[in-house]
Amino acid sequence: MSKELLTFIKKLHDQSIELLRGVTFNAGPQSDRLILGTYASMIEFCGATLILVNGNGYIAVPLVFRSLLETYVNFTNAIADLNYAKHYDASHHKHWIKVLKETDEPNPLLAGIHGHAERANALKRHQDEFAKLKQAGVEPLDIRSRFERAGMKNEYESVYVFESDSVHTSLQALMERHFELKDNRLGLALYKPRSLQDCLGRLDSTAALLLDASQVVHARYKSGREKDVEALGHEFQKLRATYA
Repeated sequence: MSKELLTFIKKLHDQSIELLRGVTFNAGPQSDRLILGTYASMIEFCGATLILVNGNGYIAVPLVFRSLLETYVNFTNAIADLNYAKHYDASHHKHWIKVLKETDEPNPLLAGIHGHAERANALKRHQDEFAKLKQAGVEPLDIRSRFERAGMKNEYESVYVFESDSVHTSLQALMERHFELKDNRLGLALYKPRSLQDCLGRLDSTAALLLDASQVVHARYKSGREKDVEALGHEFQKLRATYA
């Protein structure tokens, strides 16, 4: 059944790209750019998953899936709150303040940035913008807060935690990837045999998340292709019933 699911994901990926051509939007509001930018990233993460599983790149599937999940969380928040983009701004400014600020122990890898003639001006600009946002009560959001805003606290405390464990190369992840017991002896292995069945949960969630985001995008922007997305949804539910 995993092969059928993979075939559907390929169809969903390709049709998501084609159907997106019917979406028009106002490029001015940052909220629209955030909504469609995160949606476009989800399509590409789906495509990356297809490349990995078809090319025996299973080791990287958890990395891509975690990124897809985070992107879906940000997409969901951007849909629910048009001011959510301001939290993105706050994170952006906080990041660059940290990079541009001089420290007692200069980082040689940042020498090109710290030696730039506009460093001081850029730092002040980011500090001023960050201060304005803080005055308005807008702060950067950590990943847990983003999940909670999206109503996905349970997913954060379960799926996301386990995916992060794998991404951060934990001992458990290393054992699963590179060691196997044979004749009561532990041996090192590269490219251990894996199957699509091993990725069934991630593949199912990839399809579900991209499909949900597609339905939201086409309904929000009234693309006229809502029925096409709905048909994909019905097809997915029938397929899901065969393995769920």
